Amino acid sequence: MNYFTYKEPYMEDGRKLLEVNILPEKYCTFNCIFCPVSRKEWKHVKADTVKDYGDVRDSLTELRRRMDEVKPDLVFINSLGEALLNKDLPKVIETIHAADLPVRLLSNGSLYHKPELAAIANTCEEVTGEIKIPTDAKFQKAQRPVSWCHADSFITNMATFREQYKGKFHLEITVVKGYSDDEASIALFEDAVRRIQPGELQVIPIDPPFMKVLGVDEETLAKVEARLRRCLAE
Repeated sequence: MNYFTYKEPYMEDGRKLLEVNILPEKYCTFNCIFCPVSRKEWKHVKADTVKDYGDVRDSLTELRRRMDEVKPDLVFINSLGEALLNKDLPKVIETIHAADLPVRLLSNGSLYHKPELAAIANTCEEVTGEIKIPTDAKFQKAQRPVSWCHADSFITNMATFREQYKGKFHLEITVVKGYSDDEASIALFEDAVRRIQPGELQVIPIDPPFMKVLGVDEETLAKVEARLRRCLAE
């Protein structure tokens, strides 16, 4: 049985990307109030343990077929939650590499303190991390992580991983109205960028379904991005 799902292939900076979700359910260390995955359509499990979803052979066969058909330049593993928690993620990465294609992995970064999971991320040519709320009280309220996870340790884990990671590290900062658009939050974003020193930095808006309530204007985003870019290579 194939449980992987795909987005339509798209172009990014002259490269064709094939984006694959390897989780059959919303399975994540967070349960964010602004998660774009609808709770009406997907079962949500908040957890920090690796899960076995059963026989993955059909899913890998379909992945090979898609790669042959699409002929992407890169495969982006962007899942309904935390892909590192799928026991078969290493097999997915191996299958993509067997097709002589690079891998980009999206991970929220909370699990990098676990050496066995950091080692899996290290096999990917590109890794994308996210920071949305850097102050712990608001982080707990809006991102609702597993009990041991706090904003400061979450950012520290990401910075520690970045220090030893040899690939391209993308960092996405999301400014959330009422949660991370204040001066204290922006200062913490600056500190995070200084510590992580990503290879690529983007300041992005909240996902469209939440723009009306939680979105900030483009001018504010541009000003924040300008401030954060000054923190690169400091």
